[in-house]
Amino acid sequence: MPVEAFDLFSIRYKRFDNTTKAVIEKETGISKRILDIWIDSVPDRTWMDVSVGTTRVARIPLKWNDVLLVSEPEGSLNDISTLQFISKIFPEFAIEADQDEDITLEFNNTIPALHVLYVVQKAGIDKTKLGRSACPNLVYACPITHSAVVNATKNYPLDTPRSPTGFPEIKDGFVVPSGRQLVLKAVAFGSAAAGSTTPTRLHIWDERTELLTPLDHAGVSIEAGKNLLSADITREDIVKVKDYVIAPGHRISLTFDATYDGTNAIAAETLALILFGLWQVVK
Repeated sequence: MPVEAFDLFSIRYKRFDNTTKAVIEKETGISKRILDIWIDSVPDRTWMDVSVGTTRVARIPLKWNDVLLVSEPEGSLNDISTLQFISKIFPEFAIEADQDEDITLEFNNTIPALHVLYVVQKAGIDKTKLGRSACPNLVYACPITHSAVVNATKNYPLDTPRSPTGFPEIKDGFVVPSGRQLVLKAVAFGSAAAGSTTPTRLHIWDERTELLTPLDHAGVSIEAGKNLLSADITREDIVKVKDYVIAPGHRISLTFDATYDGTNAIAAETLALILFGLWQVVK
């Protein structure tokens, strides 16, 4: 969250060691809002699920190959973090719980050490705001990966969404349903190589329009070591875009080209596209 001038006595800190789950417990008469998290040596291909009460409000990727989206504790508040970044592109966003709700952070890998900074405030928050338990809209940032082993020089679909229950399963061929739209805010791609086998170009299509290269449909470079969509959140080095709306009824195509060296294959679900966007109700 954006760093604000909170009363020093309202700020709380908790550390959780060797955990896959951390809970900031509810307290009568008090609401709580996460200010930031840091992680020691976050494992590769890790995400964090955030629940407020019984409602899952976000899945946030933390590290995927050459995409790093969480700070080490040494950076502290001087480095931008995942949560600060999300609150910059969604100013109304905050992970906030009222007096009757726990905040639960769950991880798909074991976290060596998790540092959580949060603030306690009066009870009675507006639960309909973005990031709270009754908000109809969602921050979407789920990894989208591939079911096929990369063992030939060709184009591959990003057809395997890592979306929790209640979130859209955006993947190659996904059609935005009636009453919803995706407002795209930022793009990252976690690239990796096996020998000289590597992904080369990413293609994102909205119906018949290819984003990033609409004129020649060449895609954008995601080659390992030359990946334009790699990201390091501590430097806020991530491709941000002006709001791009993918409207109801539109079909999304997500694929990547790859070259195969004849020997070394890239395992399925190794590479991942991350689209940061607002999954929004429209009338």
